[in-house]
Amino acid sequence: MANALVQHIKRTSNDLLQIEEGSLYPALQRLLKEELVKAEWAVSSTNRRVRNLQVNGSRCQASGA
Repeated sequence: MANALVQHIKRTSNDLLQIEEGSLYPALQRLLKEELVKAEWAVSSTNRRVRNLQVNGSRCQASGA
């Protein structure tokens, strides 16, 4: 999940934001705790577990372990 989310952030910011995977999880946990991000687990069409994230009305999907 982390690598997909890091790549999504880089791509959508036109490489202006570069996040290290080690800092991603603590930041995500703080956002979840402060209810700035909503998350739910689901199963994709390829039968993989995915975590759907919603931030300020925007949605993105990242593969889970």
